[in-house]
Amino acid sequence: LSYPCDGTTGTFTMVSNESPNPLPGRNLATSPIGQAIYLAGDAGKVLRITSALLQEKSTGNTLALLAPITGATDSNKVLKSNEAIVIPDAPLKVSTQYLVTIVGENDGTSFTKNFTFATGALAQAQSAGN
Repeated sequence: LSYPCDGTTGTFTMVSNESPNPLPGRNLATSPIGQAIYLAGDAGKVLRITSALLQEKSTGNTLALLAPITGATDSNKVLKSNEAIVIPDAPLKVSTQYLVTIVGENDGTSFTKNFTFATGALAQAQSAGN
């Protein structure tokens, strides 16, 4: 499973305030990251990501990704062994379609997951004024 999943539209483009911070030591307010891609394998199994690719659909441009975070490497100890996140190193563009390719192993069984998602017109959630 993934979020965004295939065909999702209207995601935010960036994360600038997250608790717990998925990247301890990085100030997300001054150095935000892009929409994280969450992955979940079979419950009770071990998910391993061997490669990830994120591209703008219209141009084919490849975006820089941080090393995948899995249950084994999550410094916050929030992810389970069957979960992982792939994080773009910088905010995504608004109203843009992206192609995702994830390669890995779900409890030793190889897989490749390809899907598309699109960001919305807002970079991130806005607080309602009083």
